[in-house]
Amino acid sequence: MSGAHHPKYSMSNAHRFMMCAGQPAYCAGASEIETQHQKDGTFAHLALHFAILNKITDAGYLVGTWSHEGRWLDRDTADAIQYALDYVQGLRAKYPDLLVHSEWSLYFPQIVVPEQDCGGTIDIWCYSASAARVWVVDYKHGAGDRVDIDDNKQVQGYLCCVMGDVRQVHAATWTGVIIQPRHWAYTCAREKIFSAVDLMDFVQDMHAALRACQLAAHECSTGTLSLNPGTWCNRCPRHAECPAVERKVLPAIPDTVIAGAFDLAPEPPVDTGRLAAIIELAPDARAWFRACEERARALALQGQHVPGHKIVPGETRRRYRPDLPPAIIVQEAAKILPREPTPAEVFEFMPRRLLPLTELEKKLIALARAAAPPGLEDDHAKVVRQKFAFLTLKDAGESFHLVPETDPRPAYVRSASNDFAGVAPTPNFGVK
Repeated sequence: MSGAHHPKYSMSNAHRFMMCAGQPAYCAGASEIETQHQKDGTFAHLALHFAILNKITDAGYLVGTWSHEGRWLDRDTADAIQYALDYVQGLRAKYPDLLVHSEWSLYFPQIVVPEQDCGGTIDIWCYSASAARVWVVDYKHGAGDRVDIDDNKQVQGYLCCVMGDVRQVHAATWTGVIIQPRHWAYTCAREKIFSAVDLMDFVQDMHAALRACQLAAHECSTGTLSLNPGTWCNRCPRHAECPAVERKVLPAIPDTVIAGAFDLAPEPPVDTGRLAAIIELAPDARAWFRACEERARALALQGQHVPGHKIVPGETRRRYRPDLPPAIIVQEAAKILPREPTPAEVFEFMPRRLLPLTELEKKLIALARAAAPPGLEDDHAKVVRQKFAFLTLKDAGESFHLVPETDPRPAYVRSASNDFAGVAPTPNFGVK
């Protein structure tokens, strides 16, 4: 079945209620103020759905021609959703019988709560009968928090929905995919293959979580609701007024800071007077937390171990090689392609000024894929990326971050070789 669906226990909220059973009951009826970031994400998902539904492979065609509620699709949003369209096109090239669905609402296979209370709406899911394989693609438009595929409860939940709710699907391989093109650490679609056993284990975990949620709902009705705060609280509708979060965070602040600010006795919803007292305290609290984080980061950079944490490099950015004039970059970019480009195509590399790095790379890849023999498009695109890298540098960030050890990024190890990060032996391309 298609169409938007918002069940009580949605897969997009699974990472919360599977860790904090009281969250659904506590947040029931909470009014959520939609932020601009959420509006942008909704708009991008609608544009992606329109493109998939109409089999549009180039989102650029929709710029200035497609709109929703008075908002026209812009180039940045089109470039972002193009990553998802390219992923689907890559699957179509490999699996001619591929079936593609977008914005499908499905129920989770369970008997613990009423069927319509547990499920979700999948951004994109694909099925190839010949390959006996299912893909669930979750598009993330946000650029703030990196979303990983490992142990991603939302994606696993969606895969279980397809397994249990779409009877005509018979697959041996179940693939979860996260596409988040606007995050600075984005490199490619993040994939993970799940076995049927993995998904059945997840079904059992979900059943246990739903039973815990039902018990918590009963506790809520008796006024004894217990909540379990943690990282999963981020963007919870009642994060700011949750007494469990307050009890967890405030005791860490020195008594001299919190003395007389407000009564710490838990009160159910936070009223405006209480919020005013909290935000009056917030600058001191934030400054103290920042000081603690900076001290821990400095100690870790000096080689001292901070339990449960590690140092990772800050953001890195690619840029054109500064030793190559734009005209030389255009000249060498043309040589990367498997065929000689036309003068008009070369002109598009620098109509008035050199195209932005990612835009020129995408144009080269598109031309290479178009010129490649059938079935070799991905191989040609890979070669173009490798050759184009010789025209660029990746500047290592000067900043370093202290992150949990569970973060997928490798820990930073200071050495002499780090001073030369991003610099590779490359030809001079005719520049003396």
